[in-house]
This record gives sequence, C-alpha cells and structure tokens, in this order.
Amino acid sequence: MSADRETRHDMTHHDITFLLAEAADEVEIGTAPTQALIRGGRRRRARRWAVAAAAALVVAGSTGALAVGGLPGGEDRGTSVSARPGVLAPQRTLLAEGVDHGQEWRLTIDVWAPPRDDEEAREQLAAMAELDEKPLDVREASSLVGKLSFFVKHTYGELQTGISQMTVETARDVFTGTDRDWGESSLNPSTDELDRPLVIGRAARTAEQVTCTWQDGSTTEARTPSKQSTGGDESVLRHPAGLPYAFFVCVGPEEVRLKSAEVTK
Repeated sequence: MSADRETRHDMTHHDITFLLAEAADEVEIGTAPTQALIRGGRRRRARRWAVAAAAALVVAGSTGALAVGGLPGGEDRGTSVSARPGVLAPQRTLLAEGVDHGQEWRLTIDVWAPPRDDEEAREQLAAMAELDEKPLDVREASSLVGKLSFFVKHTYGELQTGISQMTVETARDVFTGTDRDWGESSLNPSTDELDRPLVIGRAARTAEQVTCTWQDGSTTEARTPSKQSTGGDESVLRHPAGLPYAFFVCVGPEEVRLKSAEVTK
C-alpha cells in the first residue's frame, strides 16, 4: 500500500467524473489526471476516490437514458436479455433525487453482473458501449470476466454526467460493520464553485444509517427509505440490486464542506 493512501485531500473539481477505485489488483482503474482524493477509508484498509476525465461519460442535453420508474420506491431494477440479470443489460437503481434552485436532479446507478467467459464479456462490453458506459483502463473484454461493474450517473436539469465507475472482484471487495468510503462533489455539476455539496459513498449492506457531519457543525442523516422520518429522497441510503454493499447520498448546506461520514445507529 502506498503512503498516499493514508492522506486526506480536498476535491476541487466539481464538473468532472470521479472514479471510485480500490488498491492494487482489486480494481481496474486508469491513470487519474489529478491527485487522488482519500476520504473516509475503511478502518482496515484505506480506499480512494480518484479524479478522471469526464469526456467519455458526459452527455449534455439528454436525460432520457436515465429515466427511472416502474417499481415502488422509484427503483428500476432493469430487465436483462440474458438468463442472469445484469449481464447484457444493467440492473438500474435510483440512488437519490430532489430539486435544487428549480432544477430537478437525480442519481442513478447501473450495475453489470460478472461475465462467465470471454464471449459473454465481449457481449457485455458492447452492451455497455450502447449506454456510453465504458470501464476505464479495460483494453480487453476478458478483463471483465468474473468482475462486476457499476456506473453512477448524475442528472441535473438537462445535463447528464457520469461521476463514478468501478470494476471489481466482489469476493475481494467486502464491506462490514462501519466500513465506508466516499467522494465529495457539487450538487450542480455545471459550476466550478462549491455550491451545495454532494457526497456519494459506500457502506456495508447491514448499515441502516450514515451520518454526514459538515464543517459548520450541522449533520445530515442518510437512512434507508423505510426508516426516513421525513419525505424526500435527497439524503438516503439504498441497497442497489446486484451490489454487495449499500450506497449513501448526503446533500449538505450551501458553501459548506464535509467533515466526516460515519455509519451510525
């Protein structure tokens, strides 16, 4: 493990994609054009959110590809053309949604199941390309065999941005107890200013609440929908179909950065 994995840095790029990646051979990642951001790593092992160029994942003026609906709770788990869900079509889940300064926004995640062989991997890579989803640093389809991939997309008004992507061997990417990691960006991806902070992270599937503490001392609690005391889906903790961990989203007050994110009871 390199020394920089134990260092914290601030995210300063709000309108570009950031790649959620793991160490060594556990994750396929590309070379990040800016310094890695290490935030809230697991207690046993630090993880990193690396910044990556957004060109391949940003689609302006089109939100149709991210339409979510059909199932109670706002989730769409997708319909695969393969016998196994998620192999040739992703299982899609709504992570969070809301309204900011009159603009509707939402986060969705597409999860692709691990291909069993090279042929299935080639078919999956082609299916990903149709949705403008490409695993970074995957030069050969065979690299996908036995690994799941996910893509998080952010829609804000008419702007659609890919903000997180990962390909991982699930057996080696396990979250338990209070394990968590996260990345921080801006709720409005079209501005370089801080605006309202948007925090997206992972936690164990057993987690029922993540508390985000902001630098002004205020807190935001991301709970599973069934345990939310108020309406609205801005700050939530969900269990996306096809993933071995939960995802949490916290939206904070304007012009305030995140101090910490903790799995709490």
